[in-house]
Amino acid sequence: MTSRTRVVAAVVAVVMVVAAGASLTGLFRSGDGKPSASPSPSSATPSACALLDAKEREALAGAPVDTVTPIESAGDGAGSGGGAQCRWTSGGRLVQASTLTAPQWAETVPMAIDRLEKSGARISADDQRQIDRSRSLLKSAAGLTEEQACSLFSTLAEIGGAPKGSDTLVSYTQLTPKVLAVSAQTCRGGVFTSIVDAGPQLKQTDQLTKAAGVAVAAAHTRATAP
Repeated sequence: MTSRTRVVAAVVAVVMVVAAGASLTGLFRSGDGKPSASPSPSSATPSACALLDAKEREALAGAPVDTVTPIESAGDGAGSGGGAQCRWTSGGRLVQASTLTAPQWAETVPMAIDRLEKSGARISADDQRQIDRSRSLLKSAAGLTEEQACSLFSTLAEIGGAPKGSDTLVSYTQLTPKVLAVSAQTCRGGVFTSIVDAGPQLKQTDQLTKAAGVAVAAAHTRATAP
């Protein structure tokens, strides 16, 4: 993957994770690189807290991450409108899992793009063109069928650097100078599922990329179980 593609992938990943209900840049507000307490917390959705078990979270983060942490109400995405979201923390490490129906996810993406563009994040001209392309695809996001919504996900993943036809995207995003996050999202069977692992200890490796893919697959299996 080229440097430019990595940047575009990160931008698209931020949009897609924000659309899952997590404002990535807001997860770590303190200067020490640790997750900040939520000023307006809401309870984690119990069903989402079953998406990843303790062993799966440890396999992803490399150490136990077991404390369920309140989630800031964002007014969109998972945790509202039928979505489900859970966040765990331990020291400076944070793991999050969320899921919602593909049509619900698609409807949140335009808001996520607006939030990204208003966040003050540095967006290059090339990245802006990719975001504009994504926005043009979202003009008819409302009222999509489950199949159409997952097809939209696949197109956005492709814009983000994934192979054509992909139903999963794994990307890295530098949240703060001290904090890196890996995010993995998938959309299959009419359901969107996302996981995030973030912390100052996190390093981009092939092993972590694989672990994120394994984690989101496990979470998605539970999210779509009868």
